[in-house]
Amino acid sequence: MPSPFSAALAAMEPRLDQHMGERIVITPMGRGDFARAADTTRPVIDVTGLVDFVDPSSADIARLEARVPYEELEAEIRREVLPAGAEVRKDDAVTLTERPGQSYKVGRVDKSDPSRLRINLVKIGTD
Repeated sequence: MPSPFSAALAAMEPRLDQHMGERIVITPMGRGDFARAADTTRPVIDVTGLVDFVDPSSADIARLEARVPYEELEAEIRREVLPAGAEVRKDDAVTLTERPGQSYKVGRVDKSDPSRLRINLVKIGTD
């Protein structure tokens, strides 16, 4: 039996992105011998999604049972807004247009959520 809240959640998801989301541009990157270059076989992804800091867990330092909290920047993109043939891979370049001067790349992609891709963003520098 489907949840009585699933229809309400499905109707709310686009509004959540509209009011709280940021523009996310993902440029596919290929691997070369000495540098990364744009991968022209995959489309550029230009969507609005949620971007926020998350606390994925606590690290265990050398099995000392020490808990070190840390935060990661994560983007969530609804699958229905992705262009046809879009595939996000590790090391693709990510631009958050509302956070100028900062460069990111894809650290990992979590595909376990059926409605959203969760993308861990790794800061690679400032412009």
